[in-house]
Amino acid sequence: MILQRNELDIRVVSRIMDDIQVEMKNLVEEERPPPVKKQWCILISDPQGNLQGKDHTGWVIQIPEEDSPATVQERIIKAASEASKEEIIALMVGRDVDDLYPRNEHVPGPVLLETENVCGYAKPGSSSFELREGEVFGIAGLVGAGRTELLESIFGLEPIAQGKVKVGAYSGLQTPALCWERSIGMVSEDRKTQGLALGLSIADNITLPKLEGLGPGRLVMPSKLRAVCDPWIKEIPIKCQSADQSTSDLSGGNQQKVAIARLLHANVDILLLDEPTRGIDVGSKAQIYRLIDSLARGDEASGRKPKAILLVSSYLPELLGTCDRIAVMCRGKLSEARPVSEWNEHELMAAAIGEI
Repeated sequence: MILQRNELDIRVVSRIMDDIQVEMKNLVEEERPPPVKKQWCILISDPQGNLQGKDHTGWVIQIPEEDSPATVQERIIKAASEASKEEIIALMVGRDVDDLYPRNEHVPGPVLLETENVCGYAKPGSSSFELREGEVFGIAGLVGAGRTELLESIFGLEPIAQGKVKVGAYSGLQTPALCWERSIGMVSEDRKTQGLALGLSIADNITLPKLEGLGPGRLVMPSKLRAVCDPWIKEIPIKCQSADQSTSDLSGGNQQKVAIARLLHANVDILLLDEPTRGIDVGSKAQIYRLIDSLARGDEASGRKPKAILLVSSYLPELLGTCDRIAVMCRGKLSEARPVSEWNEHELMAAAIGEI
């Protein structure tokens, strides 16, 4: 009788074991697979699917059944500690950390936006700067310093107590409607309550500022809506089932991409980005960094002009990695802007707390 290892049914073997001669019993015992101790398996991977197609898809940690919760925690910490932060980020974004922030040459053009001693009724205190075409201008500072209030004042969401905002040849009263007309768009700090209509579809959110040409008169044709949005979904890219999917179903990173796609659909020249990568995964951050870089460079082949980008962020490596010039907001007052090569994290933090 010949028994294949992979065909053995342990239950059948146990029933016929008594009828097998001693010599055959020894042979069967040798062929029986050794007992396997039950273990739990924990797979640590990327829930957003950024590791698909990569050589590594995460870490598999084997946990014996008798392990206590404290021992399980120790095993996970040990496995994670064997990989450096750089290795983890590289696996998630599919590139080295040095390549996380694209550093292509930006050619500054004419001034598109200028503020002269802009003050709010509470914040900001006093802010003056120029933003040029083809430039990423960063504003650093602590939470509550007045950075968000400055962007909201520029976009007409907060009243200006004194000073003025100049957009090209225009100056004077600012409202969100006028800003859209003057080719200014804003991505707010809180995408869930201010930046997006989560109950609406992706297509609705992207096209809200610009519905012209999507149907006869004031009507909007769903087919034209999808046709306009599909190229942005593919280019940015936004991970979704279709343009008709509810925005609330998306991950934080993809929701943020929808907010940015809205500005691109409106074809604005000036992008005001308030904490654009807060609360999103590293893979989505890398995609947004590449998008910011490409928008500032423009694309002559497709006729896309360079954009002017005003970036507020609390994450200093992000500012140093993406911006051409940086100014620091401290207690409502904006410092003079300096080239990014003249800043480091220590100096930015010192300026943010008023030490320099």
